[in-house]
Amino acid sequence: MVEALHPEVRVKSVGTDKAYHWLGFVAGCRQQGIAPYVACKEGMRTPGLDGRTTARAGYRLSQKLRQRVEEIFGGGSRR
Repeated sequence: MVEALHPEVRVKSVGTDKAYHWLGFVAGCRQQGIAPYVACKEGMRTPGLDGRTTARAGYRLSQKLRQRVEEIFGGGSRR
């Protein structure tokens, strides 16, 4: 969809919350060459969401920024 509006832009990663922590989404991202920066559900493992993604500095930064945005809408601080 982004490519249709901006053909010069190449999506490299996508940051999401825990609702997207499922195999279909992660696999679809990988097939398109996109790193899925998905918030992990505790105690749940999803194939494809592993050290290739979670060990990256970009993943950690994405999760910190996602938390800040959620704080705005959620009202409370989670630090």
